[in-house]
Amino acid sequence: MPKPLLLSGLLLLAASLGCVAPEPAVTRAERMEAWVGQSWEAFEKAQGLPRQLTQQPDGSRIAVYVKSRVSTSQGTRQQVVDSRSGQRVTVAPGQNSDALRPQIGSQGSSYIQKEEPIRVRYACTTTVHVSAQGLIERIEVTGNGCG
Repeated sequence: MPKPLLLSGLLLLAASLGCVAPEPAVTRAERMEAWVGQSWEAFEKAQGLPRQLTQQPDGSRIAVYVKSRVSTSQGTRQQVVDSRSGQRVTVAPGQNSDALRPQIGSQGSSYIQKEEPIRVRYACTTTVHVSAQGLIERIEVTGNGCG
């Protein structure tokens, strides 16, 4: 195959592959946005009872949904602890714990606390603002577990 033809074939292949990107994942906030303007009754039926429902003086309501989970990673956490002050410095994965001993001062000996699995708490709070007429006005989604 001649070089110009090979080069143009590779460019065409590269251009066509660049146009086929995977669809980005839809976030909870984007899914909830579709409910704005819809009936509160339909939303509650689909999502279940909220953790908290507050009636406002003007007849509107605010509903709060909270979802949380704790994830335990395969990694472990070490801490260098000053035995006198109790000051702790967490050792990053792959970091030499001996290098951290000077950071906690020279008030006494230090030791490495038992390694523990790393636990991370994920939470997502969804706040739904419902008009006095029973329609969803806006939805706020906050937290580190709303993906």
